Amino acid sequence: MQSSALTSATPFANHLRNVDRLLVFLVPQRRCTLGDQLLSLLREQLGYIILGTVFLFFGLTACAIAAIRQRTDVRVLTWWGIWSGIYGARLLAQTPAVIAVLPRSLQIGAPYVSNAITYLLVVAALLAWSELTVGKMRLLIQIMVFPASAIFISVFSLCLIFPDWSCSRRSYSCRCRRS
Repeated sequence: MQSSALTSATPFANHLRNVDRLLVFLVPQRRCTLGDQLLSLLREQLGYIILGTVFLFFGLTACAIAAIRQRTDVRVLTWWGIWSGIYGARLLAQTPAVIAVLPRSLQIGAPYVSNAITYLLVVAALLAWSELTVGKMRLLIQIMVFPASAIFISVFSLCLIFPDWSCSRRSYSCRCRRS
């Protein structure tokens, strides 16, 4: 008996849900205050700020440990520290909340720094991975450092020559920014 009652009530319940969805768009919403907007902005960017800080801290720590040890076998720690630090700096350089806190003179150069870090990250990653591989694979990775460096130099020089070009946060290629 109850199963037939549930099935007959289901279309009516679905109709009520659709009416509720329609009313959400018809009823004016309350206005957001500046604090609500700031809170929403920080919620979106807080993960990037935390991850960027963590990667930057681990990169600096790894480089400091490698500098203290002063052996030739710590090159892998040095390159992994540089790679991690560059990645953390890139996350922070692409976060608008971090850019807004910087002085105006540093805000102007933020797109260039973000662009340079994005392409330099590949070079640092290849050098870090070359320390972990052996044989022909190591030679191949070390050879790949040269094209990656050439791409970095060419793209960064293009972005310096044409200042309307900037590296977008979501797509990692140079694109024209329309103002």
